Amino acid sequence: MTAHPLTAPAPDTDGLASAFRERGLRQALVQLRSVGSAPDAASMGAVVLGYRLVWQVTGRWIDLPRQRLQECSDSPSDTARWQHLIGTVQSPADGSIAGATYEGLLVLVGQARDLLRVRAGRLTGDDPPPRRTPGPAPAGRPAVRARVGDMALFDLGIRYPLIYISASTFFLLTSQQAQVSCFRSAARHLTPDGRLVIEAAVPHTSGMAAERQQMIVREMSEHHLKWSAFVHDPVAQTVHAQEVRIGPNGYRLLPNVMRYAFPSELDLMAQLAGLRLERRTANWDDSPFTTTSTHHVSLYSHQPADRDAPSPAGDTA
Repeated sequence: MTAHPLTAPAPDTDGLASAFRERGLRQALVQLRSVGSAPDAASMGAVVLGYRLVWQVTGRWIDLPRQRLQECSDSPSDTARWQHLIGTVQSPADGSIAGATYEGLLVLVGQARDLLRVRAGRLTGDDPPPRRTPGPAPAGRPAVRARVGDMALFDLGIRYPLIYISASTFFLLTSQQAQVSCFRSAARHLTPDGRLVIEAAVPHTSGMAAERQQMIVREMSEHHLKWSAFVHDPVAQTVHAQEVRIGPNGYRLLPNVMRYAFPSELDLMAQLAGLRLERRTANWDDSPFTTTSTHHVSLYSHQPADRDAPSPAGDTA
C-alpha cells in the first residue's frame, strides 16, 4: 500500500491507514512551516505562490475538518468556529488572490496549520482551533507584528521600552535554565530606561507537597465527566497535569506541563540577567502585595551599572 505524502487515505479503522494519514499530516505541517520564511517571502510573487501552496495543501485535507464539523453539530459555537476556519482556508471558486499581503499569508498559514492539527478529530479529540480574525490597526497606530520563536532564547535586533509576560505564561518554560535564559533575552532587548513586567501566580504547593499525585473531579453528569490529574515534583518545581473530558462525542485530553517559581526566585533570576526588582503589586490595580496575595505583578528595570550596556544591533522600538 502506498500513498502520496500529501494525499489523505480513505477514512477507515485500519491501523496502517491511520499511520499513513499521520505521516502525511506531519509532512504537510513541515511544508507549511516553510511558507513565508524565505528571504524574499514578502515579495508579491512569493506571496501569491504562498497562497496557492497553502490552498493546495489544505484542499487535500479539507475532509477532516468537515468531518469534525458534523460531529459538533449540536454546539452552535463550535459549528460557527469550524465553518469560519473551513471557509478561510479554502481556495476561492475563481482562484483569484485579490488583496493578497504578506501579513495575510502568515495568518492563512497559521489557520491552515490549525486545520491540519485536527488529525481527523476522533484520533486525538483536540478542541476546535481558536478563531483568528485580525482586524485593521486603529487609526494612527501601527499594526502589531507577531513573531514566532523560542521564548527562552531570542534575538530580534531591536530594543523595547516595555516587555511583559502575563498570565503565568513564564511558568510554561519548564526548566530553571530556560527561565533564566528568558530573563537574559528580555534584558538584552530593553532600552536603558525600559521595564520588564511579569504577571504570575504565587505558588501554593502545601497541599501537593503532602500528596505528590492528585486527581480532582471537575464536573460530572449523566452524559459527561471532566477530571484533572496532577503529578508534582517539588524538587524540580514542576507540575505535569492532564485534564480528561468524556462526553457523547468521545474523549479529549488536555495536557500541560509547567515549572513554577516563587517571587524571590524570580528576583534572583532578574539579578543574574542584570535587572533589579523595582516594585511589586498584588494585581494590575496596584493593590499592595502581601503574604496572602495569590498573584503578583512584578516590575524589573536595569541595574544602575547596566543602564548603558550595549544593546542588540538594530533600531529602538
